[in-house]
Amino acid sequence: MPGVFFSEDNKIEICEQLLSIGINDIEVGCAPLLNKDTKFVQYLSHHPEKERFSVWCRATQSDVEDALRLGFNKIHVSIPVSDFQLGHMDKSRTWAMKTTQQLISFLRRHVPFISVGAQDATRSDLDFLINFLDILDFFKVKRFRFSDTVGIAMPGHIAAMSTRLRNHFNGDIEFHGHNDLGLATANCIAALQHGSTEVSTTISGIGERAGNASLEQVACAIQYGLHNQTDILLSELQPICEYVSQCARVPISPNQPITGKLAFSHESGVHYSGQLKHPLMYQPFDAEDVGRESELVLGRHSGSSAICDVLQKKGIPISRQYARTLIKQLQRLYPQKGTYELNDLLHTLSVYSHTQAN
Repeated sequence: MPGVFFSEDNKIEICEQLLSIGINDIEVGCAPLLNKDTKFVQYLSHHPEKERFSVWCRATQSDVEDALRLGFNKIHVSIPVSDFQLGHMDKSRTWAMKTTQQLISFLRRHVPFISVGAQDATRSDLDFLINFLDILDFFKVKRFRFSDTVGIAMPGHIAAMSTRLRNHFNGDIEFHGHNDLGLATANCIAALQHGSTEVSTTISGIGERAGNASLEQVACAIQYGLHNQTDILLSELQPICEYVSQCARVPISPNQPITGKLAFSHESGVHYSGQLKHPLMYQPFDAEDVGRESELVLGRHSGSSAICDVLQKKGIPISRQYARTLIKQLQRLYPQKGTYELNDLLHTLSVYSHTQAN
């Protein structure tokens, strides 16, 4: 994402937080760019769980040599596979095949874990991609990542691709999605439902253009949508998202799923009334599961149940009919407000009661 960068101390703290919540594979950056991060690289190389760190490389000899020099045992190599990208780079399918074979052959002599990524896979020829997989299988590559690099694919397309790729590769299959059409999370879930074993995400979805699949959204979708357990401590997602937001200087949108300020807020009459009956009436899961609290908001869309609830909690019981009258008075006294504070309601109650008494 343009303008976003992290200091070495930021990177170390983010890694520590990711490890603490159960993330088992952290891609820490691009190999040549890590050369200047001496402190961060030392942290990675001496960490007792260093096998959980991987590094990203372009399909060049210099990048993979940088990765080896930095001490990584888990190396990911990304190569374009679509005719569109290859053509505009003055490359060919033959080049992609030959380069991949050369780099894997070289890396096999040095590291136990090789991951290969097909850049722009969703715009590539699927038959060519299957032939590409044959090379990876021959060299026993551990993981294949197929990428929706421009975020154009539909969930059905990802499901079909994942199914076919699964049938032609013996290692792990990972999906990497971008959010240009707002489908990154849905595409991750489609991939997991149809043969992919892993998906790549970023904290709060931070990434190029409209971002990537969001860690917190995908984790919760797996837990509550697919009803599958993960190793991720969902209750600890909020602090790390807030920390990354602060470091990146990218505010979390108020209505961002899971972590946004309003993600568990209820104002409308039907929703407010329903939440008073049961916390899951208008929520997919308990806010406390992800370290949040539900909030019942008094506002212009609130009904009599909300007015009665707020005043009852202050020891002021009123009838539903009286509450409906107070709603109208609130809107008359505070025409420019969308939400109301407790003092607004108490003031309205005082004014209206005084008027009635007179």
